[in-house]
Amino acid sequence: MNIMFDERGSFSIAHPYPGPLAALFKSIGKLPERVAFTGEIVPVKEKRVDAVKKYVEEAIQSEMKAISDTPNSVRSILNSSDQMYASRCDSLRALINDAKEKYVIYKFVPSSCMFIDPNGTKEIDLKVLELSKPDPLGTWSTKLVDGINKNESRRRALILFCLYFLDINARDAYMVSVDRKGFHLLGKVPSEQEAGDEYQWREFRFEFEEEVKDVEAFCHQLVEMEQEVVSKFTDHTGL
Repeated sequence: MNIMFDERGSFSIAHPYPGPLAALFKSIGKLPERVAFTGEIVPVKEKRVDAVKKYVEEAIQSEMKAISDTPNSVRSILNSSDQMYASRCDSLRALINDAKEKYVIYKFVPSSCMFIDPNGTKEIDLKVLELSKPDPLGTWSTKLVDGINKNESRRRALILFCLYFLDINARDAYMVSVDRKGFHLLGKVPSEQEAGDEYQWREFRFEFEEEVKDVEAFCHQLVEMEQEVVSKFTDHTGL
């Protein structure tokens, strides 16, 4: 789009699927969930640029503090993720520190918002959107998912989740997404169709009993679930 002649604009925000997840979803014909906006792109006035820059710097400092305050168990998951899935902090720091480039800041003023998933399209009231709060795991979700999926022992725990909580014998499993209320898991489970492959990939939702307030609480809840299923099957098998 050429905003010099037409200030109207649109963009789509898709859910990121790190590692092999994108290929797996493509193989089962599922498109990623996404949010589509239309609206106007307005240049930020010069006197407001410093305020925007200050906001970005504060966001960076807040995220860096959150990282430093997390225990080793959390950092081990985040650090095991692919470096290409940088946090918001890493992406924004490049803009602030690049003194050679002068960026023009624009503000996007939405006029409509649509949520799109495999079930169809749903219009979101902009007033509801303005009042909504970001999920506390949103900043970390991609790195968490990728870090969990790169850990073989945690992948095996996901398989046990399917057996213990859902009574489904999965051959493989991947974490798909995380949020304050729980997580989505993609499992390779026995097919419900008589014809075709013996196994198929299906998505499952796991809900926490209580919402978690931050990434540390999420990891703590995940570890408790892992310990529960491992203990249950260890006792059952006598190992």
